[in-house]
Amino acid sequence: MKKRGAVEEDHAKGLRRLVKQTTDNIHSKESRQGSYVTRLDEAMRLHDRIADNGMQFSLALHQMHEDLNELSLNMEKGRKHWKHEGLNAEKRATDAETAMEKAKSKYDGLAEDYDRARTGDAKGTRRIGLKGMKSAPQHEEDLLRKLQVADSDYQAKVQAAKSQREELIRTSRPQAVKALQELINECDSGLALQLQKFASFNEKLLLGNGIALSPLPPSDPSAPAAHSLRDIVLEIDNKADFDNYLTGHVSKIPVRTSDIKYEQHPTLKPKQQTPTPASRQPSSTLPGPALPETPLSNVTTQQTTYATSPGPAPPPTVPSPTQPLYGPGNPPYPTDPPQSYNSAPYPTTSGAPRGFSTSTQGTGAPYSPATPGSMGAQQSFSSQPRAVSPGPVATALPPPLKPVFGVSLDELYNRDQTAVPMIVYQCMQAVDLFGLDVEGIYRLSGTASHVQQIKALFDHGMLIYIH
Repeated sequence: MKKRGAVEEDHAKGLRRLVKQTTDNIHSKESRQGSYVTRLDEAMRLHDRIADNGMQFSLALHQMHEDLNELSLNMEKGRKHWKHEGLNAEKRATDAETAMEKAKSKYDGLAEDYDRARTGDAKGTRRIGLKGMKSAPQHEEDLLRKLQVADSDYQAKVQAAKSQREELIRTSRPQAVKALQELINECDSGLALQLQKFASFNEKLLLGNGIALSPLPPSDPSAPAAHSLRDIVLEIDNKADFDNYLTGHVSKIPVRTSDIKYEQHPTLKPKQQTPTPASRQPSSTLPGPALPETPLSNVTTQQTTYATSPGPAPPPTVPSPTQPLYGPGNPPYPTDPPQSYNSAPYPTTSGAPRGFSTSTQGTGAPYSPATPGSMGAQQSFSSQPRAVSPGPVATALPPPLKPVFGVSLDELYNRDQTAVPMIVYQCMQAVDLFGLDVEGIYRLSGTASHVQQIKALFDHGMLIYIH
């Protein structure tokens, strides 16, 4: 009982500490609020009631332990008392019997001496007294008197031993047995009572905890119904708590003062362009690899045109979206040897380097890049020297629609369906057709801003103008 009471007490105290700690945690600022903390607070109060029931059970067990200790002490005290009384009665009877035996031995010895003195057998008898030798009659008389005294003492001792034996058998033993039986009955009754109380306290504990977890409906319909632990848990509204939490943090959201818009850097703003005379434009259209068309909203697309002979301009070549740009008869690079041109593709005399003429709205035929299979076709160019046109006009460009730089070759192949990127074809054609007579074409670097402009145009799928 003592150990069980200590266990229950430790459990109740630990549960109270846990309830207090949990209550402090759920009421902190960092904890979740709303219906969650309200219902959890009710659950903690319910567990506090369970801890109170456990503490009462522990106190009852401690009281039972004290009662059992007191009962055990009383039983031990009564047992020792009646043990002492019984041993004393037994000892008195034994002592009386011992005294009787001694008296009987003395009586028998005197009787034998008297018998010898009376029969005349003087052997072994003492006749010497205080006044000297005794005569036979004196000696016989003296033995008779002693025999009579010994006989009276023996009878008294026998009577005493008999009375002690009768008292022991009739009084002391039954009284001690009865007292011990009463002690036994009292101990059994006390122990049974304590066990009944233990069972009752266990039932009370379990019933109290059960009613605390799931209370009975009130007898009065108007009285408020107590909530069970299941009802308390089911009343937690997670959605409402989440909405309230978000509503409470609306004030912490920063207010946007401006809209998101694209602002072009000053270095990329459009520049004025000097028109190129028609006489200095190329006389025929140059072939080149086909570029996929990409629509650009709010962006002016510049086109490269060449001066051609009077007549309708040929339509630009657009590859079919379902037909690949190369195949068994149309390889991604020229396989035939280069043919001779009608005229030299670049001036043989000294003069300004050739270039493309640019115009936002040209009257000539637009630049139509050829497919990789037509790179070896025969072309005709004007034999007059061509002047280099001004640089490309920078326009306000949105983010890249078809990026070329910084993209892997696999992505370019999946998007454009060409094994070699279009920019490689265009650069090779530009250098082969118009840059072989330019000094330092592979050695000198271009202007950084000009390079960035051309890269931006490539990233937007626009036609490129060679400066």
